Amino acid sequence: MEATADHRQAIFDHLSREGLLFDRVGSSDDYVLSAGARGRFIHVPVLTIPLELLDEYLSAASRMYDDRPDPALEALSMAVMHVGESLTSDHGDGMNATTALGFRRADDGSVEFYVHEDRLETSTGTGGDMMEWVADPPG
Repeated sequence: MEATADHRQAIFDHLSREGLLFDRVGSSDDYVLSAGARGRFIHVPVLTIPLELLDEYLSAASRMYDDRPDPALEALSMAVMHVGESLTSDHGDGMNATTALGFRRADDGSVEFYVHEDRLETSTGTGGDMMEWVADPPG
């Protein structure tokens, strides 16, 4: 993985092709969805991408793709896909319920990709789409 590359650009390029533009919050690593694309969202999602954490995440993820011609590119492609899917998923009525997502340090010291959602109850009062499958928590 190229140490000087800003891999965030690949994520933003993909999101831009999906019609999702983000504005940086000051000099932080937080980015908020620009006003033009907010009609597809219940909330205004915040995307957090600290460059050093993204690079560490990609370095660790690339080890899973050692059998591929370019493990680093494969890891980046998967990260781009995860971010894109999290922001383009339809959580009901054509709306996305993501509130926050990005890369952060986990309790064990590794870097993880996370997504937080806050889905509104449906008008039927069931609390979700009847076609949605939700796995029971492990244990």
